[in-house]
Parts: sequence; structure tokens; C-alpha cells
Amino acid sequence: MKKLLKIFGIIIIILIVLPLVLFAVLHFISHDIDEVTDSDLIITVEIPDDTQNAYFDLVQTEELIVIDNDLSQIIDYLKGENTIEFNDDDVQNLLDENQETINLFEDAVQKPVYQNPVWKDINDLNWDSYSFESNPQVTQLGRIIAIKALYEFKHGNDTDAINICLDLAKLGQIMEDSEDLYVQKLVAKAIKNMAFETMNYMLSEGDYDKGQLTSFKEKIENYKDSSEGINDGYKVNYMLSKNTVDLLVREGQGSFFLNILAKNHFYFKPNETKQMLADNARFLIENSKTEESQIVSLNGFVNFLTTDNSIGKMIFLSLRQYPSSDQADSEYEKLNNLIELKLSEAEESEVISVPVKRR
Repeated sequence: MKKLLKIFGIIIIILIVLPLVLFAVLHFISHDIDEVTDSDLIITVEIPDDTQNAYFDLVQTEELIVIDNDLSQIIDYLKGENTIEFNDDDVQNLLDENQETINLFEDAVQKPVYQNPVWKDINDLNWDSYSFESNPQVTQLGRIIAIKALYEFKHGNDTDAINICLDLAKLGQIMEDSEDLYVQKLVAKAIKNMAFETMNYMLSEGDYDKGQLTSFKEKIENYKDSSEGINDGYKVNYMLSKNTVDLLVREGQGSFFLNILAKNHFYFKPNETKQMLADNARFLIENSKTEESQIVSLNGFVNFLTTDNSIGKMIFLSLRQYPSSDQADSEYEKLNNLIELKLSEAEESEVISVPVKRR
């Protein structure tokens, strides 16, 4: 009997006491870094006066926009690419039904800036408190404006059509210049691409002189791709992720087991976790089209229990940022190349048309 009790006592020590001792030792020998190096990733957001902010015009369009057909198919119809039966009356009806929406778009592009006011509290926002619904849904609006431009072009109003496209590109640009999430920067780029693609079609089909082409080239130069807007998106994402780590420190991890482990410095180092997120954002800013080579693996329960800052790495894997293929070549380059080709052809035509003096 004594022998059995002794064996039982040894088992208790092995299963309970030793793990508790090991847990305590890991806690006391492990240390988080003192501070996060991220001053280059911290931004402040200035919210413009409502009367100067295109955001409020765009938000209103969501309740007014009317869509009865696939807008992409209508765009194809206006380009002569769609076999589905549409006619100009269908297009005119769509534009008439959305006249208030179009008016709001025209008001928006007269504003100097776009800024979602939710970011005035950027230091208090995290992925739990942020709402994507605060962003106006501009993709369908962009398609309606592209349809208006194509409709004007089809009916011979070339100058108006081009100007509408330039306004759409401007809207995309002021959205891209705002402080916002990375994904919203991609939406802004998509709006610009929509404008450039529509202009590309018009320049391919229309007849423009050298002066007009030169003017178009100068105007679209204001809306060409820039890494600055995308990089600000990485910074905003980082700040939300950083604040989310702070939230998890304050409120816990969601399960009793993880909350117990998180109290141990070996399993959760908040500052080290934020530094990983900062390094991830910084890498993408410096190498915008390359996925970060940092490898973090937590395969298996044993691996999780034996990995330093395993909870932090689990959080990092859920919050890390990735480059997007949407950053690839935009319609701007295609349009700019087409304009240069047209300019070259116009110059050649001028040379040929110059009369040669005979002796």
C-alpha cells in the first residue's frame, strides 16, 4: 500500500508539480522587449471640414443608387462588346433614375479632399471596434459614372465624356490620398483604373488632335500610380493591429487556457508581437510587391507549448499583412502608352503633310 502511495505521489509530482515549476521558471527567465520601434509607422489624421470633404457626398449615394441590370454588361453594350439585348433607352433610363447619385458625384469631385471621419480616433480603434460599413460603397457608383461617360461618347459628346472620366480619376485619387486601410486604397485604385480603362477605349475609337492628346497626358499625370497612398494604408493597418494587441492584453484571449498561458512571459510578449507586426508593415512598404520572407510556424500542440511567444506569433499570423496582386500594373500605364503612341502618329502626320519646296 505504501509503495502504491509512493508511486501515486511520484505521478502527481510529474504531472502537476513539475509542469507548474517549469511554467514558473519559464515566466521568470523570459522577458519582453522594452519598447516597440515604430515611430515611422505612426500617423495622425486630420479631419477636414464637412463642407470640404467628399466623403459625405459619397455616403449619401448609397441610399439613392438604383441598379436594375448588370452594370458591367451595360458598359460592354456601350463598347459594342455585349450580345445581350440592351438599347440606348435602357441606358438613358438608368442614368435618369440615378441623376441624384450623379449630382452627388459631381459635388464630391469639387471637394479638395476625401477623408473617412472614423479615423479621427485612430489611436483608439482596433480590429474589433472598427466597422467596414463606415466606408461608402463607391464601386457601383464608379460604374454608373463610366456608363454616363460612354453614353456621352456614343452620342458624339467626346469632350464631356473625357471630362467625366477625368473627374472619376480625380475621385479615385483623393480617396487614395486619404488616410485609410490598405484595402480601401485598392478600392481607390480600382476607381482610377475604371476611369483610365474607359478613356483608353475612347481614345482608341475617337479622333483627337495633338493639342487634345497633350492636354489629356498632362491631366492624367496628376493621377498616376504612387506608392505613398498604399504605404499609408499599410501604416493604418499596422496601427489597428497594434491597438488590437493592446486590447487582447487588457481583455484576454477568449479562452481560459490561452488566458492562463498569456500571463506567462514565455508564451506572450506583447511588445515583441507588435514589433513583428511593425517589421511586417515596414517590409511591405520597402518591398511593396514581395511577400515577407519571415516564417512563423506553430504546427501542433507540442510545438505551440514549446515555442517562445507562441501566443504572440499566433496573433501575428492572424493580423500580418500581405502584398496584393492588385498593385500590379494599372490601366494608367496602358492609357499613357496609348496617348504617347497617338502623339507620335500625330507628329509623323504633321511631317508628312509639310510641303517640300522644289528648286
